[in-house]
Amino acid sequence: MISYDPIRRCEDAIVEFYLASNRFNGMPASDLMNLLDGDSNDLDRVLTQMVQENRVSLTFGKRHPNRHIKAFEPESTEAQLSKLSTHGAQSACVYPTPNRLLKVVDQDSYAGQPFTLSLALGTPQMTLLSFDLPVLERYRNDPRFHYTTSDVSGQIATQSADERKMSESNQIFLQTFGFSFDQDLNRAVAVFVWYLANLTPEHQTIWKAHQLGDEYKCHPDYWRVSIGGEFPEGISVFQAFLRELVEINSICRTIGYPTLFRTEFEDDDRPRRFGFLLRPTRQEYHDFVLLLDKMMADNLNRDFFRKDFELTTETDLGDGRIQVRNKGTIKLLEEWLVTVCPMDDPSPLREIGLAFKRIREVRQRPAHAIDSDEFDQSYLTKQRELMGDSLEAFELIRYILSQHPLACDYEPKYRREDWKVWKY
Repeated sequence: MISYDPIRRCEDAIVEFYLASNRFNGMPASDLMNLLDGDSNDLDRVLTQMVQENRVSLTFGKRHPNRHIKAFEPESTEAQLSKLSTHGAQSACVYPTPNRLLKVVDQDSYAGQPFTLSLALGTPQMTLLSFDLPVLERYRNDPRFHYTTSDVSGQIATQSADERKMSESNQIFLQTFGFSFDQDLNRAVAVFVWYLANLTPEHQTIWKAHQLGDEYKCHPDYWRVSIGGEFPEGISVFQAFLRELVEINSICRTIGYPTLFRTEFEDDDRPRRFGFLLRPTRQEYHDFVLLLDKMMADNLNRDFFRKDFELTTETDLGDGRIQVRNKGTIKLLEEWLVTVCPMDDPSPLREIGLAFKRIREVRQRPAHAIDSDEFDQSYLTKQRELMGDSLEAFELIRYILSQHPLACDYEPKYRREDWKVWKY
């Protein structure tokens, strides 16, 4: 056994290096040579003993490419010593253990910085924490913040034009966040500790107040991209909906028709609230339905139907009087499907019209009633069902239009078979 003097000196140096670095970095093992009179054999023996006694842990840049950060929980003692024997101390970075840090860290110096304190106490930087969805509301609803999300991941930053108008403590840059789920598919926000630790104390306090337990599991695609370094497997149902809208209009142009929808919503044009509910309440659900109806029925282009039939109806009121009324956009769509796209089995055509009608019916309910608001996770389920029906309707419209004789030259920008659709 090696005497405890060199071990204690090495351990103190590792702790000091970890806490003094601006990223809670591990100390390159080779730097310990100066404390051991340049004896590499002593270094190997010291590291072995310290790992065995759970005084330090080693990383080698194998599980995570950057060995200078403690990305994950340490491997087993056996695995660490095996890599030390195989790769040598020159390939290792050394980290103090939480037990040691708990004794030496001045926790009062991290007041208002709970996530920075967590790193100071040895929590791995890629530890994923879950938070109540409403924590995102203040950023989504405030135009001073640039809030973007793909429904799988997102980013928050202070708008550059507003930086001078806001106190430094209220500014934020959250490089990435994702989503997680419990066993009932209730959503939560997921953020790695490192990104939270870079927030101002004011924002760390806000996030800490919304922290949830560890029963949540990370969205598969967020984990795949953030940890695995792979391409995402799919896109959200909201992104798929917007892509179908783009493709439908593209086919219309190809076959010489006006576009079926007046407006497309891609990239920065996507409405902020077109995504999963952040607060599953009756009010937010109905606000979403109102937006969805505007993007569907209200967005239908009447000029598209003009080529095939009249856009008005006439009613004889007697005495030579004729009442002329515009047909509703949903009615026009239903008539167009039946007239121009006859099918042996018309049930899919009816489903398209029903998808539009369901949304319109839900939209109209708040206009005829005064209801108190309520919080209920079932609104997320209802939203998923509405989006599933809407996407299926768009996919069928796209298919019907693609069968037009002039659509043979149509080249899709987005091929449906190229992606999986996440409905949660």
